[in-house]
Amino acid sequence: MQAHFNFIKFMKYPVTLLTLFFLACSTPGKKEKQQIKKNTNEEKSIPRINTTTDEKWATYIDTINMGFVVSYRYPPNYVSEHFENAACIGKPVTATGDGPGNTMDCSLWMEDISNDNIRSVDTLIKYQMDNAGESVLQSKDSITIADVKGLSVIVTGKNEGRRFLKQMVYFTKYNTFFTLINDSLSQRDFQTFIKSLQIEKTN
Repeated sequence: MQAHFNFIKFMKYPVTLLTLFFLACSTPGKKEKQQIKKNTNEEKSIPRINTTTDEKWATYIDTINMGFVVSYRYPPNYVSEHFENAACIGKPVTATGDGPGNTMDCSLWMEDISNDNIRSVDTLIKYQMDNAGESVLQSKDSITIADVKGLSVIVTGKNEGRRFLKQMVYFTKYNTFFTLINDSLSQRDFQTFIKSLQIEKTN
């Protein structure tokens, strides 16, 4: 009789009991809460680029005689072309003689390592700093570009609140040494360009 009474009491509160059972099973413990918080913080710390304004960007593709294809995206108000041993982005200008057809605001220079004519990175950095025409500072950091590791160097002026002057990126891929120089692209445009850069073998 007592057992029958308890069963009737249980059946009177099925929703309450099921709710308590669900909460007990689904509520994360202390360690799980910490892990969720950690994962959320890590996800928020990842920089994201707003691609909605990049939809009208053009795509440049060039087959290099060194045996690979270079492709990247660039803003619609710029032009991109191959000039000497570089792919250059800039505002269109009238080419004079063998000169470029754009202002070369950003340029990707390519040198075959087997030619043994590659200057050291320190020499290349010093050259860019000397050409800045003012007292400058440099900051170095590692960077991933075109699926390889490289060195990023940002040059700023010592005065005027460390005004940005230029950024260089140095890396090697497919036995080719690349020097990427950004003189005038905005930091946002330059980062979008870097993320779009692909260098792949032709065969």
